[in-house]
Amino acid sequence: MKKPVIRYCATDPSGNIFDIVGRVSAALKKEGKAAEAKEAADRVWQASSYEEALGILREYADLEEDA
Repeated sequence: MKKPVIRYCATDPSGNIFDIVGRVSAALKKEGKAAEAKEAADRVWQASSYEEALGILREYADLEEDA
């Protein structure tokens, strides 16, 4: 399964976890994977840190951080 690629920069608004979750969710839904989008978001909201949340999202999408 090819995962969607989501680019973000941790030091600007694109690095906000809400923004990243929204973009991962939209990409999954576009591929007809609404159930996975909901699952990913539900899991992220239970995460105890930003790093843990990013780790969860990496299971669903390829996250690429801009320098």
